[in-house]
Amino acid sequence: MVLKELSSKTFNENDVSGPKSISVFLSSLAHDSPRLVMRQVSLVEAFLDNGSTTVRCGALEAVSHMLSALTDNEEDYNTSQELVTTFIHHLEERVLDTSPFVRSRAFRGLKDLMSNKAGIKFTDKRLRWTKLSVRHMQDRSNLVRKSALALLSELVTEHPYNAIGDGTLRMTVWKQRLQVIKDEITELEPNFFSDDVDETANPMNETMAEEEQNVEGESEGDGDADKSTNEGQYGSSTW
Repeated sequence: MVLKELSSKTFNENDVSGPKSISVFLSSLAHDSPRLVMRQVSLVEAFLDNGSTTVRCGALEAVSHMLSALTDNEEDYNTSQELVTTFIHHLEERVLDTSPFVRSRAFRGLKDLMSNKAGIKFTDKRLRWTKLSVRHMQDRSNLVRKSALALLSELVTEHPYNAIGDGTLRMTVWKQRLQVIKDEITELEPNFFSDDVDETANPMNETMAEEEQNVEGESEGDGDADKSTNEGQYGSSTW
């Protein structure tokens, strides 16, 4: 009931204490009791559409807390995919908010998500978030540019190839690894156009040879049977 009543409130431009109190309350509630707020997602969306910049920032912070709670628990994450998708959509959508404070808070929410150990679950989002970060490096607000750069740095630092080698992204190292893998694949592939290939080693060739022998054997058997039949009918005669 409290969230429902607060979500319907409107504030004028001169009101500072009201929106700030609601923002702190919403963020603290989502941090301490995320599942309680998850049952009121429609009200959280109403806060995101509020005319107050402070309230929208608080709503985004609440969304970040709920996302962290879902990703920290594997079972909750697997059973709440639709909710996770909805929360990520809200963060991405608010990157285009009219207020630079809200845009900056949206980037911080994405950065917090990638800083979490569960960030590996959003590998399919990395390219999209990288493009968003690069695009907003041209934002007119210094605050937004700083937050976008922080997200971009996190995406580069926590890349999904940390488990391979020393975790660096040096082009020479990866080109060498690529060439080694190509050489291994080439060694495993049979060369059908080489004269050195032992055709008898191919099981397909063995099967075809056996079939040809069977056909020839059947043909010879049929010919001998026809000859015996003719001799039995007409007998052997000398002309």
